[in-house]
Amino acid sequence: MKAQCSVAGRNFITFNNVRFTSALPKACYHVLAQDCTSELKFVVLMKEEASNKKEVYIRTPLGNLIIRHEAGRDPFLRFNNAGLTLSSLPFKDPSGTLLINTIEGDVLIEAPELGLDRLYLNGEIMKVVIESWMKGKMCGLCGQADGEDRTEFRMPNLYTAKSPSSFV
Repeated sequence: MKAQCSVAGRNFITFNNVRFTSALPKACYHVLAQDCTSELKFVVLMKEEASNKKEVYIRTPLGNLIIRHEAGRDPFLRFNNAGLTLSSLPFKDPSGTLLINTIEGDVLIEAPELGLDRLYLNGEIMKVVIESWMKGKMCGLCGQADGEDRTEFRMPNLYTAKSPSSFV
């Protein structure tokens, strides 16, 4: 079974269904979900510039993707420094591993071979779903997806943070 993490405003639900509210500093990237194995297949960073404006930065071995999404506006997309428009979607990277698509103006990213089943962003809500084989290999605000609540704030250096603000 796949694990899902979601962020809606200041409300987080981790892969292990732990709920917390955090007023993270604005305009700073936070590690939301990261493959914490030596392979580092993906990392999802997010920052919130306003309550309805989010920026997501996804790093993969295939390249980097930036998504800026503000409620009520078309998202801004950039893959490896090349701008993408909604009309140019769906888009697949040259290897065919990463798919960028849109559903009614919202952004959907799929990279199951990297362990990122999908990432959905609509300007207000973001959902990250990982493949079942990534459980226990994750770190970041979304947790490890290992069924253990006490390790929810595992950082990339493998230490457990005391609070969400450690992921800035």
